[in-house]
Order: sequence, then C-alpha cells, then structure tokens
Amino acid sequence: MTLLVDTVPQESNSASQRGLRAFLKTKTAETHDTLDNIFAGFCLDEEKGYQDFLSAHYVAWSAMSPYWVDALANTLEIQAPDYSALLAADLEDMRDGGAEALPTLSVKQPLSDAGLAYVLAGSRLGIGAIARRPTWGNLNRCANRFISDSQGIDIFRRLTAYFDGPHGHLIDRDMALQSAHDCFDAFAAAAYLVKDLKK
Repeated sequence: MTLLVDTVPQESNSASQRGLRAFLKTKTAETHDTLDNIFAGFCLDEEKGYQDFLSAHYVAWSAMSPYWVDALANTLEIQAPDYSALLAADLEDMRDGGAEALPTLSVKQPLSDAGLAYVLAGSRLGIGAIARRPTWGNLNRCANRFISDSQGIDIFRRLTAYFDGPHGHLIDRDMALQSAHDCFDAFAAAAYLVKDLKK
C-alpha cells in the first residue's frame, strides 16, 4: 500500500500550503454529503431503523477492518479499535442470528492508508454526534457499544496532526483522495445492501 513519496522535507514546501486534511475534506465534500443523505434514511429512534443503521455499518466495517488495522499501524503506530466486533456484539443483542445473517461486501485494497484512515476515523465524529441524540439504543440502554465508543474521535485528531505535519507532505494526495472516495463508496454500497434486505 502506498503511503509516502520522496523523503521527509526539512521544512514545509510552502507556508501557505493546505494540509492534507483540508484537501481531502474539500475534495470529498460532495461524496460525503451524498453518503450522509443515504444514511439519513435510517430512522434511529425506531428499533428497525437503528438495527439497519448498525447493520450497514457492520457490513462496511467488517470489509475494511483489516485495512483499518494496517492504516493506523502504518501512520500513528497504534492498535486500531475493532469496530466490527463492537457492531457484531450490538447486533447480537438485536437480530436473530446476529451479524452472521448479513450480506458481505468485497472491497479492494486501498491505494493509500491515509485516505482510508481519514474516512474511517472521521466517521467517528458523526457517530459521536449521534451518540448525543435520543437513538433507540440510547433510550433502551441496549446495543450502543459502537455508538458510544469515543476512541475514534481522539484518533481522528491525532491523524489530523499527522496529516498536517511533516509526514503529510510526503503522502501522495491523488492516491489518498482515491482511497477516501473508495471508502465512502463502500459505506454507500453497504447501506444499499441492507436496504435491499427490506424488499
């Protein structure tokens, strides 16, 4: 997996150069908005909608989990939280057969650790906002391990510092951007797979 190019510079190439996080945020804004609209279709204050929301995340996270582990090991040199395991435990509380009854998603290995890590860690910011809402899981104090976990927010902050520091200037931006888009697309595909189960 490609992460760095060239060598670490002694100084930033330009004082005015935008950091990688800002670059990815701008370039993926439309794709991000589209994905948010897809997931907004899950009614989180109802049991079925909440279950489907968790199911879609499980399908996506279980497919990308090995790459998530690699991405954090290669960037921050830390152990990645196992969000697919948290989701599986939540679904075991709710769904007959648990996560094993869900469809699987095939994803290709990302071109860049940075792009995948940006999307997956960044998704925890949105989950953190959801955790403060009256979701079915929060109201029933059930199946809310994935929603309530707060590790990802700190990881995203650390990644932001990494991206905007000296190493960030070495990351191939085109590859990072493509991997970020692929990651967003995987979440969208997972949501559609779960929605198709209702038909």
